[in-house]
Amino acid sequence: MRTTMLKYSMRTFFLSTLAMLLFAANSSAVNVYFNGSTSSDFLTATNWTPNGVPGNNLFDSYGIDDGLTATLSSGNPIVNALRVGSVDKTHGTGSNHYGKLTISAGATLGVIGSNALSVGRENQVYYPVAGDYNQNTVVDMADYVLWRDTVGSSTDLRADGDGNNVVDQGDYSYWRSQFGNVVRGGEVAVTGGSTLNANGILIGERTRGVVSIDATSTVNARIWDTTVTPNQFGGTEDVRIGGYGPAYDDFGSEPGLNGNGLLDVKGNFNAKDVYVSEHGSTGELRLNGPGKINLNGTLHMDFCGGCVTDPVGLAKRSSTVSIIGSGGTFNVGLDPDSTVVDPSPPPRDLLAASTTATLSFTADAGGVTPIVIAQNTTPEPSGTAYITGANLVVDLSAYLSNTPLTLISAPPTHLVGTFGSVKFLGGRSATVNYDMANGKVFLSNFHLGAGALAGAAVPEPSVFALLGLALFIVAPRTRRISSAG
Repeated sequence: MRTTMLKYSMRTFFLSTLAMLLFAANSSAVNVYFNGSTSSDFLTATNWTPNGVPGNNLFDSYGIDDGLTATLSSGNPIVNALRVGSVDKTHGTGSNHYGKLTISAGATLGVIGSNALSVGRENQVYYPVAGDYNQNTVVDMADYVLWRDTVGSSTDLRADGDGNNVVDQGDYSYWRSQFGNVVRGGEVAVTGGSTLNANGILIGERTRGVVSIDATSTVNARIWDTTVTPNQFGGTEDVRIGGYGPAYDDFGSEPGLNGNGLLDVKGNFNAKDVYVSEHGSTGELRLNGPGKINLNGTLHMDFCGGCVTDPVGLAKRSSTVSIIGSGGTFNVGLDPDSTVVDPSPPPRDLLAASTTATLSFTADAGGVTPIVIAQNTTPEPSGTAYITGANLVVDLSAYLSNTPLTLISAPPTHLVGTFGSVKFLGGRSATVNYDMANGKVFLSNFHLGAGALAGAAVPEPSVFALLGLALFIVAPRTRRISSAG
């Protein structure tokens, strides 16, 4: 995994140190704002004010908003901090705080400050987006599922995109034409074999934030620092998807925030800890097809810092992991180098024991990609999957085989709890099996109909090869007995 991470050479280190000394002469860091035209060059000096082009600037904070898009298509600049979308409450040069950064053509961007990359910062209300049938701020596969489940209806018109008062084929065509639209806040798109390295990422801090990684690209939230002895990971290393939401009221003065984050992984994503819906917001970590997610630390889906504790308040938050298709990789708690013993290893668990956590799996013809809690080589610790009370959502429409599907694979005895609710979308369902001894949650006994069968004896799962399967939407903990949601 180290080979995918940014390794700073001594040359880069000296350049960075020189940049810091030069900018220190300014006495204090400044906020530098993008002022170019839509889709103009990130590295063009005249597109930034007041300090000009970012190069190796380890001092200032760069911001992209005012409805503008910056494109980085060459080079490997390093900056201290970057805010994309709703940059600063004091930045009032435009009423549109939306901003986007597109990294393409094999370029590399390093953002090295602590929690340095923030996408979607300032609180904004929800603005309807064409084709967003379920109003989750993005036009995606979930809107197709809603259309499919209501097609033919003249009473449930949530998916009536063309406004003819019936959900029909025209609404499917309308959805396809709008696919990918998002509520304006902040977006970072890593495309074309490019790399983004950041010491911590906040996605959807107070409004909608989206980070997407295409099939050829990589995002590293951990930086392997070769300038120190012994070499080590540096920076905050955390990724927070969904920040401050309507359930957050820590001081009694900030209710009604709209933190809403999406990290859409079709390529490679490497990090330490990931928090989904950190402060009562809406957050989704999505793995598409053959994408790869490798976490050295913990996947947090049950943490709600500063949240109100009443059931109504907590119900306003939503923590989702969605796995779409098969052939991908989803590792939690994976030791990045088995030859080096970490003197202070992090916790390496799946923490999804919450009624507001959802694990969602959408199968393709090959099945699904399982969430794997890595079994590390002793003395490195291995994590545990905690799923008590979480929600499980499964769509088996495209899976026609009867071969069992593994959803969660943990080390033996490292599975705790059962899902609190189970829901099958489409016309096919199965029995949900919990093999605590071998750390497996798997599906078997596939049949037509929406209701999952109550499992009796659980087959020995070790005889089933771990299929390269794919998850659609991660749901909160469920019970040992599978049931219809």
